[in-house]
Amino acid sequence: MVVIGVYRIALHTIIATLTTGTIKGAISGGITAYSIPKVDEYLTKQGYTKQVRDITLLALSAVLGIDQENKEAESICQILL
Repeated sequence: MVVIGVYRIALHTIIATLTTGTIKGAISGGITAYSIPKVDEYLTKQGYTKQVRDITLLALSAVLGIDQENKEAESICQILL
């Protein structure tokens, strides 16, 4: 399980680097990929339901993504359009 987590974090970091083209993007992607499961683990221990955890984690991911000024979404839109 730990190995899969390492590869998941690496994949998020690589994708963030490619879509933003910056070190800031790489760091943000890696930190987000690392922190979300940790927050989920904490919320589970606190007794929150799956629905509450999912909403909280989605909101947290969105807030962390805003830091990138929507460059990821912009890059994906340019590729798709």
